[in-house]
Amino acid sequence: MREKANRPPRYPVYIALSYRPVGESEWREGNTNNFSRTGVLFWTHELIKPDTQVEMTFQLPPLLKGEPAARVVCAGRVKRVTGSSALANQLSYVVAITKYKIVRGQSPPKRKARSSRKEAGAEMN
Repeated sequence: MREKANRPPRYPVYIALSYRPVGESEWREGNTNNFSRTGVLFWTHELIKPDTQVEMTFQLPPLLKGEPAARVVCAGRVKRVTGSSALANQLSYVVAITKYKIVRGQSPPKRKARSSRKEAGAEMN
């Protein structure tokens, strides 16, 4: 087991995240809690088993005024379920990121349009 001192720093970032298990076409919604350079902790209402391969996409805010926002498309593996929020009926998941792509100047996937979401996953190939 890795010591906490050896872990990359975690940064609290609270944004919407879309994810899906690899091979599935339907995107699901979650919310991030924190990020590190190697992974993400997010909350969702859905049950995900450890070791499930997932694709994720989320929009980062622009760093400078006038600069386009960046969209991140990434893939990873669910490492563990870390807890639940009884009030919100949600589970939190630690996902180790195995690959990612930062996309600038493109609109984020539409939340209701499934075809746009499929394209986000195709960008990883």
